[in-house]
Amino acid sequence: MKVLTLLVPALLVWSAIPVAAQGIEPGFEAADAAHHFVLNDNGGIISLAAMNPEDPTTPEAIRAHLARVAKAGIPELRRLTANITYTFEATQDGGQVWLRTTNLNALIAIHDYLRTQIEELRTGDSAEVQ
Repeated sequence: MKVLTLLVPALLVWSAIPVAAQGIEPGFEAADAAHHFVLNDNGGIISLAAMNPEDPTTPEAIRAHLARVAKAGIPELRRLTANITYTFEATQDGGQVWLRTTNLNALIAIHDYLRTQIEELRTGDSAEVQ
């Protein structure tokens, strides 16, 4: 298991521009990956997995994308980046990014972001803290 923990320098940016439009292009079709989001008491988890187990390229593209997200931070959360730790973890069929914080404002922002993703992508994931 590869784990990369990065502390990203603070940027005072708040944006509603989609991630792909901000230069964090995923490199795979959204329909080729299962998206899941978990809210927890110190942040949450973004998890992406290739839908087709026979597809060798999508898991690698997912890993590359999530590693970039962990390094650059999530655009909608950049105003609080100094308070958020991003940890990328490769999985067999993709990867995940753990978002962790001890700051109440950052925690609220992380949960709001994850709830928005759950709603917009209709993942069926719980919007409640697990």
